[in-house]
Amino acid sequence: MRQLALLTLLVSTLLSVSSSGPFAVTLAAPSASRHPAAPTAGTPPVARVKFIDHGLGVQPPHQKLRKGKMKDPLFNSYLLRTRAHQRASIRFRDGSILNMNQQTDALLRSSHMTQVGRGEVDEIVTSGAHGGVVQKFSDAGQLIATWK
Repeated sequence: MRQLALLTLLVSTLLSVSSSGPFAVTLAAPSASRHPAAPTAGTPPVARVKFIDHGLGVQPPHQKLRKGKMKDPLFNSYLLRTRAHQRASIRFRDGSILNMNQQTDALLRSSHMTQVGRGEVDEIVTSGAHGGVVQKFSDAGQLIATWK
């Protein structure tokens, strides 16, 4: 409601300014999604959950962490979290597999890059598929491993 009032005020101000001379006013409609990383109806998933051992947390952008399930579709900017005694495997569209050990946080940046905040991951790149990038950040520095 407040946005509508601000928009009305802005339009009335611009129209009053435009009466004093040539002035073009262009209004753009807001985008359909508030979050650019939110998947649309035609967007294929970046990966799917292949295996879960004792649990996996999946958090879409700007949402709460929820329980992951087998064959769950995963999209860009999804956070994956395993806790103590939990392990999981993720299969990407190109056939590559990302194995997550316990107490691991991984953020899917794209189908070719996964950012690991803490914990351990193992990426298995299938033959013929182009490899992904796994980035690990720590307080001491940054380690970037690239497979090709």
